[in-house]
Amino acid sequence: MKNKFICTSLASAAVLSSMSSGNFENVFLSAEAAEPSDNSKVTVGRLRNGVEISNYKQANPIIVTFSLNGDQKPNFSNITFEVNGDKLESVQNGINDAIKFSNDSENNTLRVILDEKYMPLLKEVDCTTYSRLGEQNSVFPFGPEYDKKLKQRKEEAIQELKNIGLPKHILEMKIEQVNDAVSIEEIDGAVKVAKEINDEKLRDKYKEQSLRNKKEASKDIIDSSSHLSDERKEALKKAVEEAATPDDVDNALTKALVENENNKEQSLKNKKEASKDIIDRSSHLSNERKEALKKDVENAKTPDSVDDALTKALVENEKNKEQSLKNKKEASKDIIDRSSHLSDERKEALKNDVENAKTPEQVDNALTKALDENEKNKAQSLRNKKEASKDIIDKLNHLSDARKNELKKGVEGAKTPDEVDNALTKALVENEENKKEKNKKENKDSNKDSNKDNNKNKDNNKNKDNNKTNSEKNGKFVGKDRYDTAIRVSKDRFSNKKADSVVIVGGDSVIDGLSASPLASAYNAPILLAQKSGIDKTTLDEISRVCGNMKNKEVYIIGGKSSVPESVTDQLKKAFPGVVVKRLEGASRYETSLNVAKYLAENKKVASRVFAVGGYGESDAMSIAPVAADKSDKTLSKNTVDPILVVNKDAIDATSKQLFADYGFKSVTVIGGVNTVSPKAMSDIESIPSIGASGVKRVSGEDRYDTNLSILKNFYSSNDEQNKILMRGLIVASGNKDKLVDAQTASILAADTNREMPIMLVGNNVTNNQINYLRDNKKALSKNVRKVGGSVSEKVMKILSDKLGI
Repeated sequence: MKNKFICTSLASAAVLSSMSSGNFENVFLSAEAAEPSDNSKVTVGRLRNGVEISNYKQANPIIVTFSLNGDQKPNFSNITFEVNGDKLESVQNGINDAIKFSNDSENNTLRVILDEKYMPLLKEVDCTTYSRLGEQNSVFPFGPEYDKKLKQRKEEAIQELKNIGLPKHILEMKIEQVNDAVSIEEIDGAVKVAKEINDEKLRDKYKEQSLRNKKEASKDIIDSSSHLSDERKEALKKAVEEAATPDDVDNALTKALVENENNKEQSLKNKKEASKDIIDRSSHLSNERKEALKKDVENAKTPDSVDDALTKALVENEKNKEQSLKNKKEASKDIIDRSSHLSDERKEALKNDVENAKTPEQVDNALTKALDENEKNKAQSLRNKKEASKDIIDKLNHLSDARKNELKKGVEGAKTPDEVDNALTKALVENEENKKEKNKKENKDSNKDSNKDNNKNKDNNKNKDNNKTNSEKNGKFVGKDRYDTAIRVSKDRFSNKKADSVVIVGGDSVIDGLSASPLASAYNAPILLAQKSGIDKTTLDEISRVCGNMKNKEVYIIGGKSSVPESVTDQLKKAFPGVVVKRLEGASRYETSLNVAKYLAENKKVASRVFAVGGYGESDAMSIAPVAADKSDKTLSKNTVDPILVVNKDAIDATSKQLFADYGFKSVTVIGGVNTVSPKAMSDIESIPSIGASGVKRVSGEDRYDTNLSILKNFYSSNDEQNKILMRGLIVASGNKDKLVDAQTASILAADTNREMPIMLVGNNVTNNQINYLRDNKKALSKNVRKVGGSVSEKVMKILSDKLGI
């Protein structure tokens, strides 16, 4: 008996991709693994109408049938044969002999077989051989004529089967065998067996075998049911095994399938509940988002759909978690920046610890470390201040030792630096009064003329002391502390009591107040400071002086509750019934400045220019503040200001970019060097369509003082130069990072349209470049040079006086 190899599968991807055109292109044939045996299990890729692949067991020769939809006539090209991925060149070269096929024009069918002469080539290849039914079939009689005979024989055989009188289920099975047959021999064999079955004895035997097969198939189905426990499967299979008839088997199987389906539904329900519970426990989703995502889970129809909905929720939660961590880091770094008892070097090191944290807990630990260190330094600073104050008291000449001890106890009992200052001031005042009393007694016996002269001098001294409160005359805005300095600036700027509103920033929070100057100018408001404990009475008195009873007037609080506590709002509402308190804040310094800029833009208070400063370029922001707040710039619309946007050093976020697009900003001036706003961040701004490269420029210097000087040169002129602000004087403020708040409160004075005065930042000295600039613009100064805050040394003011005569 000869062996014949018949190729049994076609690459489905190639076939399906060409179905729509009616062509089979780049077709390759392959063999399936099996040992030669009459009982071999053969996997055949059979494409019915181009869409169906079926596996079945067949001992007779198999010819693969490939059909097209509709009435398209197949066209075949580039047929190759591969075994284990390697082409058989000899087969390829002799393809016309190796492959026999016939086209059935009626059914658009191709049958493909590999001729037996190529069998030796496949000795080492996984393939299947089929036993032929006799020597007479050594050559396959396939072709159009054979196909017609095969079709006719099927029709005849089906009719024969119907005439035998077989039971319905046996008839249906035999008709299926006939329809699947690929040779006349198979058809005849199926009919022969069917006739034998009709015999009473054979029928019973066949019926018994059929019932056995049905039971085995049913038990296989139960075994493959994924929503039944092993225990239940065994019980249900036992019911199948005990069934007496095919109907009983069907009933037992149906029961198993129904139970499996019910379990499947319960499993889906349980999966949904578990998924919703996970979403509920996701700590970085809002309640609103949780409800929406749980609704997606509830609407899912399959376990995979539930998994997809849960995955979506978990991804969103993780993304929010990352953003939350980022926000927490920024907020923590802001707190460290506002810690007044840490050096700049320590602040940077501690902020690096925060930035390198991987979890919220690590951020908290890094912040706690910073706060503990700040508190420790604060305590040491307070101790040092107390010791210095007690030393001063000890050196006072007009106090008794007993009195000194009492006053030093007052210093020692102080809880805050301000209380220490108050205790020291009390000692100084008492010492001065004792001194005056002593002098009065010593001069008691002087003649009347001398007394008159002394009285006259005393009155002159008194007048001189009174005049010290008038900053217009002595050129200073120096209060006992930063809060008092802010009040003095307000009194000078709004001496006519015509402020329309008030801006409040934290006295220890330069960061949050960076964007306050343009806002204060836009709404004709002083900038006043709040303490951690609230607003003191003198500040409330100043608000009353500049705005009256504040009914229906706005107070703008800049920054979050960590810099200006909520108790400030309560104080304002209690002190001024009817006042409107608006807080402009964000999760970070960047977001706070963004929200202030949005508020100005939404209320038509801006033109088309924005100043961008780095998140840690406080001095740069203070230097540009008077320019941003000035409403007289001839290049801008009347009565508008320029918002100051605090940006991340390394990149511009999408929200900031959207601000430029939404409100039509066309020009951005970056303040500071590449260490505060990187070239990448500047490139991000240039990429905004409404701005472009031509709309961006940078103003910077080698350090904060040089950058400050560059701002003066770029935006001010002493001779009314076009597109520059006419300079009418100068405000001198400390460039020390912790003292910039004085410059911030003075920015509204510097931007006053009647006396524009740029702010010059100074350190412990005045640079040659600053001297040269002031000398070139000496005429514009007109001796109108103001010192703001007590941090500017008398040495600096003396240098200005000696070098410039101002």
